[in-house]
Amino acid sequence: MPRLIDRWRRGREASRSMAEMERLVELAEAGEPAAAARAVAGVEALRDSDPNVAASVDPAQLDLIEARALFITGRAGEALAPAHRAAVARPYDVDSRVTHGLVCLALDRLDEAEHEFESVLEEFGGDPDAEDGRRAVRLARGRVPLDEHALPQDVDTAAALLVRCWRRAQAVDVRLAALRGSSAEGAAIAALERAVV
Repeated sequence: MPRLIDRWRRGREASRSMAEMERLVELAEAGEPAAAARAVAGVEALRDSDPNVAASVDPAQLDLIEARALFITGRAGEALAPAHRAAVARPYDVDSRVTHGLVCLALDRLDEAEHEFESVLEEFGGDPDAEDGRRAVRLARGRVPLDEHALPQDVDTAAALLVRCWRRAQAVDVRLAALRGSSAEGAAIAALERAVV
């Protein structure tokens, strides 16, 4: 009986830690980037803690939290591995697939990003985050119109998402210069320049 109680206590402790890290990521996404750094530290602490505690959490959820927190703090390259692990472990989880897609978009891995967004749209229909991501991929390739249903404000939404991803990869100037030097359509470049401001 003491082992069962101990296991229950460790599970409860791990659940509280996971909930706190998810809360920190939500705070960071709402504009408190310091909270993301605390979430990354929490993930590392949980992984380094008692193996019994770490074993009582869903590793894919832990990877997703880590990926989102690293991405918010501008460490897109480091976010790629945990985002990929979460998407592979949970192929029917929209958040895991969209997060992996956004990290790939930030790192200019456009084929992978498009695959993630297309997969979500195919499986789950009109998910707005996946739709915005797919449009941002098309914009990153210099294409406008983004799709047959896109409204003018959808171009601006895609541009804002793409610039936010590029900022998290610290590559706005490089990617925008590459688009200017390519055969990208003028409307795509104009939308991105508006979003950079």
